[in-house]
Amino acid sequence: MKGIVEGAEKLGLESKAIRVDREAFISKFTLPTIAHIITDSIKYNILYYHFYSIIIYQYLNYIKLNLFYKDNKLANKVYFRDGILLTIGLSILYVSEAIIYINMSEFNIKSFIFSALFILPSILTNKMISKEFHTVNKDILENKR
Repeated sequence: MKGIVEGAEKLGLESKAIRVDREAFISKFTLPTIAHIITDSIKYNILYYHFYSIIIYQYLNYIKLNLFYKDNKLANKVYFRDGILLTIGLSILYVSEAIIYINMSEFNIKSFIFSALFILPSILTNKMISKEFHTVNKDILENKR
């Protein structure tokens, strides 16, 4: 147990090893147990992480769309459509799952489906770009032979 505690502390985690009596060994919990305790600061750190991941995705998506579309007006139109809808969809998902249900074990399928409807245009755009990329690569490889 000492190694687990030391390893966790080297990673910057707070950890504690405790001893239990004989009855704990026949309880419904498997020992050794690692308990994950969620505090308010961790909830906000998770939301900050998701916020920054959306910003990074938007930046990379902007570069990708401007490389794919020759018409900059069309690239910007698709970028804003996909970006706004993706941000709305992920925000719905993060807020409903991370804040409302953080202490519950149930999965809210309604918010997942509702947010997926907003994310779908971005997924379809990426699928179209991927398909075109593979077609172009296949043509290039066939012309080299």
